[in-house]
Amino acid sequence: MNAQETVLDARRKKSAIPAFNISYLPMVEPVTRAIADEKIPAIIHVARVEWEKFSAGSLEDVAREYRKHETPGFTLLGLDHVPVIDEDLKPVDYKAIIKRAVDTGYQL
Repeated sequence: MNAQETVLDARRKKSAIPAFNISYLPMVEPVTRAIADEKIPAIIHVARVEWEKFSAGSLEDVAREYRKHETPGFTLLGLDHVPVIDEDLKPVDYKAIIKRAVDTGYQL
């Protein structure tokens, strides 16, 4: 599924593309299944806070789990909320995180 085409199609249809943040790896399977059941395009997102403070593991872990349950034609993988300064007021190497996401195959 092409991210740009999906976004442009939603814009033409004046519709939204829902996004579901993954804070716990076992969430990936039921969320992707629900997306496929509804037959709507949606984004599986992960934010830095979800692998730093919750149970998402890493952005690579989420990508691996996503690939197991990916629903071609319906799901996209996206990186969400990468701050310059985090919730603990510490600087974040956001460029390195974005590069990791691109190298891992994140589409958005």
